[in-house]
Amino acid sequence: MSDPAPTLSAVGRRLARLLVISIVAHSTTLWLVGIGVIDFSARLTSILVALALLAMAIYAAWRFGARHEEIVVGGLSLLQGLGLGVAFTVTRLDRYDTVLPLFAFNLGVEIAVLVITALVLAVILPLRRTALAPIALYGAAIAIAGYAIGWLIERIGDRSIRMYEIANPLSVWPRNLWVMVGVVLVAGAVYWWSASRGHLRPLDGQPAGDDASPAPRTGELVNQ
Repeated sequence: MSDPAPTLSAVGRRLARLLVISIVAHSTTLWLVGIGVIDFSARLTSILVALALLAMAIYAAWRFGARHEEIVVGGLSLLQGLGLGVAFTVTRLDRYDTVLPLFAFNLGVEIAVLVITALVLAVILPLRRTALAPIALYGAAIAIAGYAIGWLIERIGDRSIRMYEIANPLSVWPRNLWVMVGVVLVAGAVYWWSASRGHLRPLDGQPAGDDASPAPRTGELVNQ
């Protein structure tokens, strides 16, 4: 496994940059829909969001390159913001005040984004240095693409294949939390197993033979 893994600092900088772009983009379209500047039907919005999910899965597996990722993430986040905006207009209880409920809704979305990002990071950081890194990437991409295609079939073909029921077991609180905690624990176990056998991928800029050491001591994973 001579292909180097990105360092923690590189992952952090890249993620922070993309996270800011995503938040600005989806918040923009969320507010434009929420205050009525633009109007999309629920069906069209669902199709656009499903297409965004499919494109995200393809991009994650294909990796067009770092020079394209800001544009891709920004564009997909704009579409996702449309879905959030429609969700706000459908569920909003106070019809006489838009700004404050919309601000609260937007804030709740960003808190959820940060929580999900933290959980995903807890999986990515250890797995990125193991042989399971590409398997996890392609597996997640296939799952997301499959869900997006099913969603598109439902919306475009006006036929129900019960995609909501498929995803529902993973979207109910607190079941989704326990599922994610289990995935994080598995990722950590894979890292420790690989480290104990000297099978970790080297870090970017580090010679391939410099990491064939026993399992790291407590705190070493964070430093790496």
